[in-house]
Amino acid sequence: MVVAAAEAAKKMKAMVVAITSYKDSPLASYADLIVQVPGRTKVAKMDDYFARQILGLHEPLAPPLGGTLFEDTAMVLLDAVIAELMHRLNKTEDEIKTRHANIEVP
Repeated sequence: MVVAAAEAAKKMKAMVVAITSYKDSPLASYADLIVQVPGRTKVAKMDDYFARQILGLHEPLAPPLGGTLFEDTAMVLLDAVIAELMHRLNKTEDEIKTRHANIEVP
């Protein structure tokens, strides 16, 4: 779903920023800018990302009671980016929200 949104954004000539643990992921291949955020607390048994995906060796996105290290780290990073943008642009939260856009994927 995320890769499809990135692909749709690229078709609309939008700049795509990938925030990922894997700089060689399919999402990163669509990105104009890659922000690599560490997120795994354990090492996967198989190093090849693509082989794991093809074989269906997916690890859960989140534990039952909370976010992953990646999710928590990305949230803190993005909160800081928004706060800095608001400061530099001298904008309120409401003003920033008017520029927010979602890429709809059919």
